[in-house]
Amino acid sequence: MQVYIVQSKTNLIIMAILMIIIGALFVINKNLALDIGFIVAGVMLIIIGLFPMIQMKDMNIIGIIFILLGLILIIFPYVFTDITQILLGIIAIIVGAVGIFNSMKYTNQTVLILGVLVGVLILVAGVTMLMKWDIAFQIFGILLIIGGVINLVAISKAN
Repeated sequence: MQVYIVQSKTNLIIMAILMIIIGALFVINKNLALDIGFIVAGVMLIIIGLFPMIQMKDMNIIGIIFILLGLILIIFPYVFTDITQILLGIIAIIVGAVGIFNSMKYTNQTVLILGVLVGVLILVAGVTMLMKWDIAFQIFGILLIIGGVINLVAISKAN
């Protein structure tokens, strides 16, 4: 039981540190952050594709597809960066618009105003992503850094 608790705390610390590092990358250069993310995802896909084939000593189509997708992500991460930015922008615009629309059903003025405000912010973030402005990703990076620091402080006080 004690090993599980120590392991969980270790995992939380690692996750908090990763949040800070990824957040800093988004603040410094969103393209670099996304490229690194896709390269890491590519390596993971290759491992996921190779591991079962090595274990079973057999080639299979799913493993080969994972390996090929992993290689594509590693070799051409910038292609996926642009696609991801466009998709995230579209999704944020839709989520923001739906949030504004859903907020209108509340009779409580505070809830209505906060709902509309959050919806507008998400919608604006989506538009800035589509316009390829880095500010949306920088804000996201700052929020990741703040979250990581808060998590580290909370973990240190949990002793």
